[in-house]
Amino acid sequence: MFESSPMPAAELLAPAHQFPGASGVRQVGYPDGLPDEPCAGPRQYATLYARGSTASLAAIADYVLCVARRAGVGESAGARLRLAVEELAVNAIVHGYRAHCGWLVLIGSSDGRGSAAMQLRDTAPPFDPSAAPEPEGLDLPWRERPVGGLGIRLALSSVEHYRYRRVNDENRSTLIVRRRGQET
Repeated sequence: MFESSPMPAAELLAPAHQFPGASGVRQVGYPDGLPDEPCAGPRQYATLYARGSTASLAAIADYVLCVARRAGVGESAGARLRLAVEELAVNAIVHGYRAHCGWLVLIGSSDGRGSAAMQLRDTAPPFDPSAAPEPEGLDLPWRERPVGGLGIRLALSSVEHYRYRRVNDENRSTLIVRRRGQET
């Protein structure tokens, strides 16, 4: 399986930059090239295409945080969105694609009223994270708990809205965050 190296944040945020095929990550057409500029109205941001490899996770995290900054949701909400997207991406890479090569597509957007949304698409076998069973052993001390399931619960509880759909052989997870109370 082809592994790509992580892309530095500065390269990820370059406007309209096509990453070389060897990197496994490419971003198409950033709207204004200003990564920290919040938008005043609804906007869909550039789409990020990332190889289904753990080496793409740094670029994915940078993209998600950039979308959150542009949406003006604050650092805490941005971190929650990054955590949730990263967990779902890792799940698709490790459990969905396994040793097979695949791609992740991320589409970020904002409603212009303080919300950031991210849609994560993959072509791994169908899997709805919101339908996953509750992790076992939550009443046990953490060292005695079986491994698995906590990441999905943490990811879904960190966002205000989550929706899963299977469309045209794609898993589509849509996550929305807003600034909460006194968050920065």
